[in-house]
Amino acid sequence: LIIIGNDAGFLERPVRTDFIDLSPGERIDLLIDLRDASIGDKVLLGSRAFIISNSLARDDQIHRQGHPMDLIQLVVKRRVRDHSEIPDRLPAPRGPDPADAVRERSFVLTSERDSQTRTMMAHQINGRSYRMGNIDERVPFGQTEIWTFENKRNFSHPIHLHATHFRVLSRTGGRNQVMPWEQGLKDTVLVHPEEQVRVAVRFDAHPGLFLLHCHNLEHEDSGMMLNIMVG
Repeated sequence: LIIIGNDAGFLERPVRTDFIDLSPGERIDLLIDLRDASIGDKVLLGSRAFIISNSLARDDQIHRQGHPMDLIQLVVKRRVRDHSEIPDRLPAPRGPDPADAVRERSFVLTSERDSQTRTMMAHQINGRSYRMGNIDERVPFGQTEIWTFENKRNFSHPIHLHATHFRVLSRTGGRNQVMPWEQGLKDTVLVHPEEQVRVAVRFDAHPGLFLLHCHNLEHEDSGMMLNIMVG
């Protein structure tokens, strides 16, 4: 697999990998090189078996989290001549430079039993559940900031930001690294249990009111979402 782009478009250079860990809301642009394949060969794209460290869902047979699953089968039907080459550099969009950051913000992701139903989870950011009329954060237009997403519970959260893109700088705890497919500019980043992810972000396209939320819809709908006023 050759990654050439993700959420915001091209990466700076192609990245070769055997697998990609993709969460709800993330996008990827791939080249699949079949020049060494023979006619009749079958190439299977599948979801590998996986375990999310410290996750409550890993032993849950009802949800079958992490079980392998076949997705797409490619069958080589004929051979063609293709003299194109994969470039060493790609026209990646420019993003925020962390050296220009003037402020840091933290977003702590937590989950607990709903106090009323006791049967469902309430998911929160910085101890708050989403309220449509609230303005939770005010961010100056055109200002670069460093944001940290810290996951303190046993659920994975793909955190998605509207109206701009960010650069993933570091991950501590859990997988403890920026993954190859997280290069370039992103608008969604996966934060596993006990991980802290730092990103550089700048809103410089449109002022207004925008959302930050988990892209697991059950988590978003039960409170893991904030309103951010830009301007």
